[in-house]
Amino acid sequence: VYSLGGGGATRRSSSRGRTSRFTGPQWTPQINEALRRVNVVAVSGGLGYSLVLSEQGHVYAFGNGSHGELGNGRDHHSTL
Repeated sequence: VYSLGGGGATRRSSSRGRTSRFTGPQWTPQINEALRRVNVVAVSGGLGYSLVLSEQGHVYAFGNGSHGELGNGRDHHSTL
């Protein structure tokens, strides 16, 4: 999975959560290292956030969560 943007963060929505952080804007697509070994079956997104579904059924959400978009119970950006 490649991602880019203004420096928002990501968080894995799974009980086995693994984290990685982005710092500052990244306007050239980069491989999301936290998802490198994940077998991704679907990707979706909205204005400033993305959702990824793994083959194992884990959901990863990252980006702008200022209005609860990431579904992690918080109202701010999160990292994967």
